[in-house]
Amino acid sequence: MLLGECALLTDHLDHIAAATDPARTVEEHRHQIAARLAAIEDAARRAQAIGGGVLIW
Repeated sequence: MLLGECALLTDHLDHIAAATDPARTVEEHRHQIAARLAAIEDAARRAQAIGGGVLIW
């Protein structure tokens, strides 16, 4: 489920980045969000491989 949610966010990353804090450029936001999503996806894949899960708060 988490990987699917990350994929959904990634698919709409340009829109999400454009709709966030105007103190930074869209490209800066896009890069930061993409990096965080990549970290979450990596954690989810590692957890999935051992039958675990990921808690995000």
